Amino acid sequence: TQVSERDRSLVRFLIEALDDDGYLSAPLIELWETLPPEYEIEIEELEIALRHIQNFDPIGIGARSLQECLTLQLKVLPESAERTLALAIVDKHLELLAARDFAKIRRLTGCDDEALKAAHSLITSLNPRPAAGYAQIEARYITPDVIVKKLKGKWTAYINPDAYPRLR
Repeated sequence: TQVSERDRSLVRFLIEALDDDGYLSAPLIELWETLPPEYEIEIEELEIALRHIQNFDPIGIGARSLQECLTLQLKVLPESAERTLALAIVDKHLELLAARDFAKIRRLTGCDDEALKAAHSLITSLNPRPAAGYAQIEARYITPDVIVKKLKGKWTAYINPDAYPRLR
């Protein structure tokens, strides 16, 4: 599908707002309020841009919650009974799954033990942090060329010896 230049720039704007795990942690309305009013961007345009991002690889990127991240990943899997049950569990019973309250999940979903094990296995195979493998891990420090210090009431600038190679 063709994406307009305006939509592309909104997609880039939202990508900049993603955290290291690939989540959009800031609410869309807050991000929308930071855009200049003269651009006349509607909140719906941001929602469309977010849907574009959510179709990118890795699947789950651009999610606003763990629940949405797992749901996005499940929806691209082939249709199956396990997938349907897994979607229901992620949608309505994620807290119970985290608490490992399998008896209550079975009671609320009406599934048997085998089906629950298959759905649980499917959910645990998903990636809750889709962009974590792409995040820059080590911090890069910048060495200043010049250092400015206040010595005896006067500001003094001098060249930082660590910024240049030593001659021998």
